[in-house]
Amino acid sequence: MKNAARDSIRICPECAAENSPFSDNCWLCQCPLTGDVEIVTAEIVGENRPNPILDRTFAVLTGLVGLLIVIVGIGIAADEPSLGVLYVLVVTPPLLGAFVRVKREMRRRRYVGWGERLATLIVSFALMYGLLMALGVAALVAFFIYCVIALST
Repeated sequence: MKNAARDSIRICPECAAENSPFSDNCWLCQCPLTGDVEIVTAEIVGENRPNPILDRTFAVLTGLVGLLIVIVGIGIAADEPSLGVLYVLVVTPPLLGAFVRVKREMRRRRYVGWGERLATLIVSFALMYGLLMALGVAALVAFFIYCVIALST
């Protein structure tokens, strides 16, 4: 059974601000909330519900982006095979990480919307490229230290 006080809000008669049902004064204008205060029952919002059209559209767009990634990889590998290997090493971990995370959430019977899937993919790529940038900076620092030591001897 729902608690009516927990699921309702009080509307201030002066400024129409929404207040907690337990408030004595309005949080915005500090007007006393007594007597004629309108109490509105708030609607409890359910979980994210699947939207088949958005899910299908996102699946098609994800497939097209995956195809584009494969085509770019083939082009890079055809032009310079060693860069093709590097491309695979850089692109595969974020894609697999995002895929595994989404599948794990779906196995828990939790709906994962397209926005959350996209955010997971973007965060995965950002982490991968952040790691690569940190490794590049560390390599440059190590090279600089090596050069300073070599020149001082």
